[in-house]
Amino acid sequence: MTSLILVTKGQNGIADYFLSKKWTLGRAKTLEVPLEGVAIEEVRIWLKSSFLKRSEKETAVYLIKGADNLSIECQNTLLRPLEEPTGGVQFLLTVQSQNRLLPTILSRCLVVEAASVDKKSRENKEEREIWKRVISAWQDSSSACIALSDELLKIGAEKVFLIFFKKLSGGLRQLPTKKKLVVLRTLLDCWRDLRLRVNPRLVMDRFLFEGWKVIQA
Repeated sequence: MTSLILVTKGQNGIADYFLSKKWTLGRAKTLEVPLEGVAIEEVRIWLKSSFLKRSEKETAVYLIKGADNLSIECQNTLLRPLEEPTGGVQFLLTVQSQNRLLPTILSRCLVVEAASVDKKSRENKEEREIWKRVISAWQDSSSACIALSDELLKIGAEKVFLIFFKKLSGGLRQLPTKKKLVVLRTLLDCWRDLRLRVNPRLVMDRFLFEGWKVIQA
């Protein structure tokens, strides 16, 4: 697996990144490096003990918090493990500034900005909440669908329809059903009408109402 460098300003960025990867932060083999750094022997012991405790079939995340606080000697100790990680091993180095890492470290890793991860995490959460409310309205009543239509239009019909498409197409790939296919076709028809300048309120009402009828059938 490609070793990663996560540029972040705090613990929240690390937690969000683990969540986005569906990793468990508490199970990571972690080395925390304070501002004053650590002794090179401590890095060697951490590497050795972590690998000794790992089974061949286990996928493990090796996390170094504050890797930019490591001395040059300590960073050099990481070069071979980063370049040739064994199967199922994922190295993740968190830093506040990648500029304090050796070029040989950077060349072995993929650099990721936590800000972009945080933004994607927030967007995914918003999309899940919107779709959850649509499903709830469909399971409730036609009047619930009409009430939700007003709220969705405040977000923006085009944006909401894109979310609907992602959720429906993803659901079809995971578990194809006739109802999902019918709702997706309805969505595409409504989306076409929206782009043909049909009143967004009429289009949104139609999609929610038609979806409700399919779910209730």
